[in-house]
Amino acid sequence: GEWFDLSQQPIERTSFSFGGAQAKETGYFVTDKCIGCKLCYSKCPQKCMDISTKPVVIRQEHCLHCGNCYEICPARAVERRVRQ
Repeated sequence: GEWFDLSQQPIERTSFSFGGAQAKETGYFVTDKCIGCKLCYSKCPQKCMDISTKPVVIRQEHCLHCGNCYEICPARAVERRVRQ
């Protein structure tokens, strides 16, 4: 599961699992296809990207999984990973 701490700015998100199950990485991740245009950062309501690196890195603890970065990326460098 996930919980969100709405009292923090930016909002903090944490994933957890029960019974010793391994939590799978889900959400949005930037691949090596990133061209460094920073459009993802401009559309992120949390500004949760580290834009000082290439590829850009999404700080998962602040990501709300809104998908704005995925939608705007001209290089299709953002991947969405879903629970299976």
